[in-house]
Amino acid sequence: MKGVSVLNFVLIVFVLFSVNSFSQNPEWVNLIRAVNVTAIAEEGNYIWVGTNGGLVRIDKTTGSTTFYNKANSGLPDNYILAIAIDGQGNKWIGTYYRGVARFDGTNWVVYNESNSGLPNNEVTSIAIDGQGNKWIGTNGGGVARFDGTNWTVYNSSNSGLRSNSVEAIAIDGQ
Repeated sequence: MKGVSVLNFVLIVFVLFSVNSFSQNPEWVNLIRAVNVTAIAEEGNYIWVGTNGGLVRIDKTTGSTTFYNKANSGLPDNYILAIAIDGQGNKWIGTYYRGVARFDGTNWVVYNESNSGLPNNEVTSIAIDGQGNKWIGTNGGGVARFDGTNWTVYNSSNSGLRSNSVEAIAIDGQ
């Protein structure tokens, strides 16, 4: 593998949690091993972890894990770069080469350059605003806003973006 030594090949992620968040003696618990952890999102009692080997759902109470990848789910790619969760509990999962997947807990829908207004299949960031719009940053295509029906693309030729590679998105309160 390019640029990866044996020493940093396995990254162990520790998540701090306890039954009582005010505990005087919190405990570090090893919940997942992966080559790279690339995204994390929290949803109620679950932590969703994106890796370059797929997606992991961790139950914060029991520590039990559920693994999702191309072979056992509707994920289009195992390399996850971004995760966001909307107000209806849909998980929006950005992948390295295959666009963005929406997972409602049962069904998967994949959006990519060939079936949507997504400008690039390398999805590097996702944020969801107060109106439920999904803001999807890509590597080379700028930012796409998806309102559930329509796609609007903002890039260096039609907006103030200086680059079409967007690695992080944050939504302010306004």
